Amino acid sequence: MTIWHVLEHTEDPGGILALLRSWLKVDGMLIVEVPNIESTCQAPRSTFHEAHLYNFNVVSLRRLAKKHGMHEAWHLISRDGGNITMCLTPSQPSLEGSCELVIPGNYEWVSRIVRGHSNLRRHLTPLPYLRAWQRLYRSLMERRETVGATSGKALLDQLYSLQLRSYFVSQT
Repeated sequence: MTIWHVLEHTEDPGGILALLRSWLKVDGMLIVEVPNIESTCQAPRSTFHEAHLYNFNVVSLRRLAKKHGMHEAWHLISRDGGNITMCLTPSQPSLEGSCELVIPGNYEWVSRIVRGHSNLRRHLTPLPYLRAWQRLYRSLMERRETVGATSGKALLDQLYSLQLRSYFVSQT
């Protein structure tokens, strides 16, 4: 199961994870992608988009998943740092209150990054320009590689087969 850029738009992202967990088979996986609040590759106004009710970094997404009975199998951060893709598997649900919601130092960490992020600083780095070229390149490559795709599932299986294979190998 996959959800791309959904959790940050929901009023209850934990409830969504709990619902999706209930739909997963015992050996099922949920692939979640969200914008990375720690990213400085986009304009500050894009980081705090009006439709984003919640913001995540790897630590907060992992903690939210754990609280709602999911375990991180692996995660990727996009080359430009703008997105987090996390593979979650079902685990035994935490007892209410046993999963500490406070992440020591996380607020200070993210606040420092956000305070230092400005349009001027952003334009003085290669990230925004590199990001545009990478997106164009990726779009062209995706178009070339998906010409013969028979279904969305087959395409996702192909895209994540390397990570999935390494996950299953590490479990044995």
